[in-house]
Amino acid sequence: MPAIGRALRALLGSWLVLDFFGESRRSGQRSGGSSLTSTIFGQSFLALVLAALLVDERIGVTAYTAANLSLSTILAGLGAAASPTRADRRAANRLLLATAPLPRAVLPMARGLHGTLQLAMITIGIALPPAILSRHTVGGSWAGVPLYLSLAVVCAAVLAGMLDVVVRLVGRLAGPLQAGLAAGLLRALLLGGAFVGFALGIPHLDETVDALPGGPTAAWLWPPYHAARLMNGHLDGLAILLGVGLVLAAFAALLGEPEANAARRHPPRSGPFVWLTRALAPSGPLRGCTEYTGTMLYRSASFRARVLPLAGLPMAMVLLAFGQPDPREQLMLLGVVLQFPAIYTPFLAAFLPFTERAGARELFGTAPDFDLHTARVAATLAVSVRIHLPILVAGCAAALALGFEPLPVLGLLGSSWALATVAVRIGLRTLQDPPFTAAKETTPAIDHGGLMAGAVVLAGLGGVLAATFARWPWLGLAGLGAAGVAVWGLSRLASDAAGRARETRPA
Repeated sequence: MPAIGRALRALLGSWLVLDFFGESRRSGQRSGGSSLTSTIFGQSFLALVLAALLVDERIGVTAYTAANLSLSTILAGLGAAASPTRADRRAANRLLLATAPLPRAVLPMARGLHGTLQLAMITIGIALPPAILSRHTVGGSWAGVPLYLSLAVVCAAVLAGMLDVVVRLVGRLAGPLQAGLAAGLLRALLLGGAFVGFALGIPHLDETVDALPGGPTAAWLWPPYHAARLMNGHLDGLAILLGVGLVLAAFAALLGEPEANAARRHPPRSGPFVWLTRALAPSGPLRGCTEYTGTMLYRSASFRARVLPLAGLPMAMVLLAFGQPDPREQLMLLGVVLQFPAIYTPFLAAFLPFTERAGARELFGTAPDFDLHTARVAATLAVSVRIHLPILVAGCAAALALGFEPLPVLGLLGSSWALATVAVRIGLRTLQDPPFTAAKETTPAIDHGGLMAGAVVLAGLGGVLAATFARWPWLGLAGLGAAGVAVWGLSRLASDAAGRARETRPA
């Protein structure tokens, strides 16, 4: 037993240090935190703002607690589920611990305790401000604070467990790459759903549960609601949360740990977007780099985990747009939403160079006729055609299915994609490494001031275009013409890059 205790302490200490201080230690700084600690502080401040804004005597204990617990559950649960570093950590642990003389029970116990402690510390950091403020709605007693924090951890664990079970199931059925893509999609959907839920639910907190979006059924399916009822003295909420937790634990044990590097054959991707990128990129180094970038956009676990959830907010905005009563307002909000791919370009550019695979840079270091300009052009083609264009086509298809006029929607599709290609060309001008080749040491810096300025300009352009197409629908043809100009511009960019590579080829 003493040996088991020492091994558990050693593993837990090492893993927790890596979680909270790994980045600073890798960069040679023995002090300071990491992007995780700064994220917790930022999310804690957001929770404090929401809790302070909701302090109102008209809002009851259950409604106030459910709203605040929902925020900490979403933030902590999404952060704990499908972490982009989890697969790398599992692979490193296998190499480190495969030959270690550890008792058989140590690793399962260490993994369980580590996951619990990590989630508890992150959740408590986020939920502490609303827990302190919540005492004003629980009879003025400090006894409600530890109960609130405990329930916040339970709710976050239930949400993370739900996502983990789904991801493990997809991994068993379709493989690790599809599991990673499913994890990113789930995080995007939940992020967008949370935005919609807060936007539609907060105005009804002073009413009964029947007034909430989805009514009592949606409330009963949401763990923070049962935790809030428990805070208000309804003990059946505890039984429901514990029952759900036990069921999720049983499913997770049945599915087992996903395989990080399972070998599977993947057929080459095909479809109209792949065909378009191949048509734009001439044969040679540019096409090779474009194919590599386009493939890794979908297969890179860290890129999907960090960038794909950002699509949740545009999806939420689309849902809100369809709820507007005035068709002109719907179209204007749709025009603004369709600018989100261009607005998110700085995030794409910031995370595009990094990879989980050491040595990927050697693919391009030994390639003839290849330079950084070719990498930038290849990234522009891949992001414009394989990321932005599919998102815009899907959004416009949904708008057409819900009854929008075809010409304005097609005009918005063409003009929005044309603006997105310009944003990509500008955003990738400063790319310093070929895509998915650089080792990631720290979180890349993003100019939030410039991002906000660009977002305002692009959103305004989207609204102006939508208003124009709503007044004169036939101008939607001009929007399609803008898409044609964008294709021509990308083709010229690719041809110029290929010609430049031939001119610089040594004799």
